[in-house]
Amino acid sequence: MANGEGFPTQYDQIGYVHPPQMNERVAEDLVTILYGMEVTSITPLVSYSDKNYYVTVKDVNNNPNVETLWPHGYTLKITNSIDSQTNHTAAEHLFQGLLADHGIPCPRPVLNTHGDDQSMETIYTPTSQQEGWVSNAEDNRDRMYGRHVVRLLTYIPGKTLNSVPHTAHLFHSAGKMMGNVHKILKESNFEHPAYEDYQTMWNMTSVPKLADLLHVLSTPDDNKLIQDIIEQFQKQVVTNYEKMRKGIIHGDFTDYNLLVKSTGQSSESTDLQSHELYEVFGVLDFGDSCSSYYVFDVAIGICYLMLESSIVDPLHVGGHFLAGYESEFEINKTEFEVLRVCVAARFAQSLVLGLSYSKRDPGNTYLLTGQKNGWIVLKKLWNCPSTSLYATWQDITKSYQN
Repeated sequence: MANGEGFPTQYDQIGYVHPPQMNERVAEDLVTILYGMEVTSITPLVSYSDKNYYVTVKDVNNNPNVETLWPHGYTLKITNSIDSQTNHTAAEHLFQGLLADHGIPCPRPVLNTHGDDQSMETIYTPTSQQEGWVSNAEDNRDRMYGRHVVRLLTYIPGKTLNSVPHTAHLFHSAGKMMGNVHKILKESNFEHPAYEDYQTMWNMTSVPKLADLLHVLSTPDDNKLIQDIIEQFQKQVVTNYEKMRKGIIHGDFTDYNLLVKSTGQSSESTDLQSHELYEVFGVLDFGDSCSSYYVFDVAIGICYLMLESSIVDPLHVGGHFLAGYESEFEINKTEFEVLRVCVAARFAQSLVLGLSYSKRDPGNTYLLTGQKNGWIVLKKLWNCPSTSLYATWQDITKSYQN
């Protein structure tokens, strides 16, 4: 290729980008060479388009910028070659720092041996599982490579929300955390130039573009369902943008990105079983943060919590989440009225893009997470009239006020 790289230098028509082509040996070398630390263990972490690893290191290091090693290990993040061309990671670090300053645990960047919190590195595709990091172009002109932002972040210990019982208490706690995050962002007037024109297919303003991807759906019924959602999104949401508040949002408020801790209490649910109660205390993965509408973040949070809700009726999740959210940050009338369509639109994005991307990267099973439950819950949501759904949510939110 003219640019010497082995993969496209921009998103393709479905917004897909190849993850960095590398192995664990390359990851280990990056930590050793860039951060002066000796790796004792390395574990791949799931990701859509980047490469992430959990690493532990020996107690000694050769990094003059690290006085004390983080006792819980680190997350090595290698950003895909497309997002590496933006300044988005710098914005992420400031976002994380702001929340940390307000007492919300978040991963924090570690300075490398040059004193930088990130670096752009050339990574050649390994020819074997044993080959480590090759960055020198000499004698490697015919090999594929990518240019990637490399970072090392502190690892925050704790369980993620996806691994604990999904109780009403937990949904309320998740909503409260998002409301607090939005309040901090708004009161701090937080912004960054990298967010001004940052657009991907995962931005909810991109929902209408899903119409070009419906060929990946397997049945006419699924096709019609997604078409209906796109149409209602354009009619009810796009036309009301001027009535919806904008700001910086997290953009990926999923159960995999929320850290939880036990409250030490348990609660009896409708299934007559006792479930340990957890609350959200930390936030992970700011890679989809962007400038957008606050209600989109709310819809994203509700969508992914509905997906695996077996203890609580999925249609009740929004009520518990909103009760927590509005205890910190109120939503306006228009934002509330478009929520059903926005939640459905996020389901549509997740299902359609997951199927589309899996055809490009069939070995990444993470891309298909939630496909089975997703369609079931989406159809249940879409078949519920908005008046009935909103009445249920309002009854739930009022119950927290009594």
